[in-house]
Amino acid sequence: MPSRADTHDLDKLKRWQRDLEADALESPAVYAIFLVSERDTVAHDTFRIFRDSFEARGTGFANLVIFGQHGVSATALAMQVELALPADSLPVLALFGGDTEDGEYITMDLVSLNRGSEAEPEPRSAFWTSTMLWSNEVMNNPSSGEPAAVTNVLSAPTGGRPRPAALDLEEVLLWAEDKMDRSIEAGGPRELNRVIRKRLCDICAASGKALGEQKDN
Repeated sequence: MPSRADTHDLDKLKRWQRDLEADALESPAVYAIFLVSERDTVAHDTFRIFRDSFEARGTGFANLVIFGQHGVSATALAMQVELALPADSLPVLALFGGDTEDGEYITMDLVSLNRGSEAEPEPRSAFWTSTMLWSNEVMNNPSSGEPAAVTNVLSAPTGGRPRPAALDLEEVLLWAEDKMDRSIEAGGPRELNRVIRKRLCDICAASGKALGEQKDN
């Protein structure tokens, strides 16, 4: 029998895909996915802060979603695979944005979130990687083809400051807000939105297929 977490997140995945497929291409071209566990209450609070900021900028459900609040569901694990994340990466934030000027590429940023609760924080290694994908590859290839570039945002040059044990998530939010504000000024833009939504719909479809195969087995 499916758990509450499995049922809840599968329903959310289906609803999210329906919203992504709807024609709302004037919305800010920034999309956030939170993958968490039920014990990561600090990450849950971070999601709520992001939600308030996104909603203040006129985004809808398609722009911001969270999986795993009620337990690490099969959906959250399938999404983890589709985002090419290692097994120990949760909780994590995946941010999709892109080249607002001409829409030639989109970006996928994977950012570590704080583990555990305020009372019982759990140590972890911080990470922030940014992958650039060519838009034409995303539109023509369900697996999006080879990335144009992958950058470790936290890498420090020789003699630079060491990598932090945890990220300042307020700084990450400000970075996302700047992307949204520039996207709003550009009126979406529609083509960039179309490419990002195509990529996210492919992730939804692949996750749903994997879940169906698990059920059959």
